[in-house]
Amino acid sequence: MTARQETHSFASGLRVGIRSVRAHPFLAGVVLAATLSQGTLQGLIVWALRGVLLTFGQWSAGARLVALGAAAATNLARRLLETVSGRLWTYQMGARTERLQPVQV
Repeated sequence: MTARQETHSFASGLRVGIRSVRAHPFLAGVVLAATLSQGTLQGLIVWALRGVLLTFGQWSAGARLVALGAAAATNLARRLLETVSGRLWTYQMGARTERLQPVQV
């Protein structure tokens, strides 16, 4: 952390972010690619679940329950992995911005 206490505004945070992107363009590109791919994957999951929901009318109640449980478990695992990887990338960027030693994963 820094030794001095200062208040930061949106503009000062934006300046630090732009300076960090310029200092670490590869890492910024990785974060941008991860964000775009996450959005794409979520869109594809919604599209796939749409197809599943459309076919629910043709299935029995037991098959619906199994499909719903599998979808819920898959969604939970996906969200867990996204959260963990997002926090690791955020820590890495913050550590490099603050000039701290990042945790080796």
